[in-house]
Amino acid sequence: MTEIFVRTAEPFDFDRIEHWGPALKAEVSDLLPSDVAGIISAANPGFIEDARNELFKVVDRDVIIARVSSWIEVGPVAAYHGSRLNPEETEAVRREGLKPLIAASRVDRLRRVLSSHPDWPQKASQLDDIVRSLGPIDRWRQREGKVHLTVSLAGLTRSFNHYLTYGSEFDLMVAQHLLGTEGKTLLAASGNATIFRLFVPGNIALAACNSYRWQNTGLPSLVREILEVWGYWLAHPNYRSESRELDCGMMFRETLPAGWIDSVIIVDDAELSPERLG
Repeated sequence: MTEIFVRTAEPFDFDRIEHWGPALKAEVSDLLPSDVAGIISAANPGFIEDARNELFKVVDRDVIIARVSSWIEVGPVAAYHGSRLNPEETEAVRREGLKPLIAASRVDRLRRVLSSHPDWPQKASQLDDIVRSLGPIDRWRQREGKVHLTVSLAGLTRSFNHYLTYGSEFDLMVAQHLLGTEGKTLLAASGNATIFRLFVPGNIALAACNSYRWQNTGLPSLVREILEVWGYWLAHPNYRSESRELDCGMMFRETLPAGWIDSVIIVDDAELSPERLG
């Protein structure tokens, strides 16, 4: 990976529990029994979520959820967005911020990327109709007018790295409809695997993480994920949260400001997990 643009700050970064784990322990130490690590370890939690459940046995659930939520809210949260972009597109994001998906706005880029295909003269007239027809499909309608981030760099580069391989999922769907697997190949050749690292204000990040899933549970998604890996880390100090390759996303309905972008990372395709490409 090559960082081509960097600011300096220290956010909460989910993948780096070796940094934030001790800080969280200090933050909530007054709520916990002094031997909390031993208690959870003695329970021998087999799964990540089991460690959280053991933690809830020795501390008031609502109190620690509120404390962790407040801890997250006061500082920025590192979040990541991956795509397949050329240098001009990357510079546009740096300058203008990350914009929500608008299906109709993808037409010019798709035409530019796909027009080198030998069958393009016969396929070109179908592009606008395919974009219009795919836009209303439920899967894409749910993404229209939205931009997404994830809290795990490891997840983005390993578990769901198709964004880095082909770029926008919407572009991928259109390219496949028009040109099959050759359309995918053209998207993969259209730029570099590019990651934007953003520092999102903590209160905004907390609200944006999987908001549909926790509104009636009292347990924000990001806090749940933090307590699961942190509880497991207490019992297994050598555990690293990046190994979870977490798919916990933030969803926004507006352009994310360029000022949130901390760094831009260009990833060599050889660094992506080959078995997960596509």
